[in-house]
Amino acid sequence: MILRKWHTSNGENLVTRIFRAGAFAVILLVSFQGTLFCQQVPPVPRGPSVPSLEEIRFQLLNGSDAQRSALTAAFRLLIPKWSRWKTDKDIPCDVFETVKISYASLRQQHSQAVLQIYSPICEYTYLAVFERQPAGAWNFVATLPLWSKNGEPEITFQSLIENGVSEIVAAGSTADRGIGISQTNLTIIKLYESGLEVIFDEPAHVQNSPRPSGINQSQQSEFEFIAAITPAASLKQILEKQVIRDHGVAITRWWLYVWIPEMKVFQAVPSWRKKPSHAAEHVR
Repeated sequence: MILRKWHTSNGENLVTRIFRAGAFAVILLVSFQGTLFCQQVPPVPRGPSVPSLEEIRFQLLNGSDAQRSALTAAFRLLIPKWSRWKTDKDIPCDVFETVKISYASLRQQHSQAVLQIYSPICEYTYLAVFERQPAGAWNFVATLPLWSKNGEPEITFQSLIENGVSEIVAAGSTADRGIGISQTNLTIIKLYESGLEVIFDEPAHVQNSPRPSGINQSQQSEFEFIAAITPAASLKQILEKQVIRDHGVAITRWWLYVWIPEMKVFQAVPSWRKKPSHAAEHVR
């Protein structure tokens, strides 16, 4: 069995293919959809400015229809048009189940907050970034939608590239979902002056058992953020332990991802196929 990873010119994962040479069957484990739903957010004017993020949280959860609609428009809480069949425009999302506020430094010499806004009805989690101003108000910066059909992803923050600056780590974002087919990804997002960009997006769990094909294949990956073990342009690198199962036969592979500044992505090292002796077994 051979596993290949295809990437776009900027390094984003498009398709993971499992080739079963003995049966000449080609099974596509597609993360194409998930990649589309995590594209770079275009630059937006700084604003609107809000005095209290707690008040925004309250209105998103408990406000009137008019209040929620106004916030949806102001903070771009939209279902992307490409995620719905035969839809030619983005669809506003204004019904939310949870709203969480996290504070982090996402850019040098700036203080940011991330609103994690989850809507199971819309099947999306929105990461809305705000930047604190000297007077104490918060200016809206950008919003990134993450497909969340499998549930709300876990959001954490890691300093991967430079000291004092954190990246957003989303574990469990949906990439594919259907009858007998499921895929969730580990997605890492970085804030730039121009907006939010996805710098890592790889499958964490894949189940491929479409009926009535008789196919039973899966992939389970654990990711660990480790101190750079090769010459690197970042503080940390990403180590993946990947276990592929095909009808009960398991294959374990290791991938090391290094930061490529010119491409603004963590990219797999092609020759890496083994676990370093000092790497821990658990995911940090």
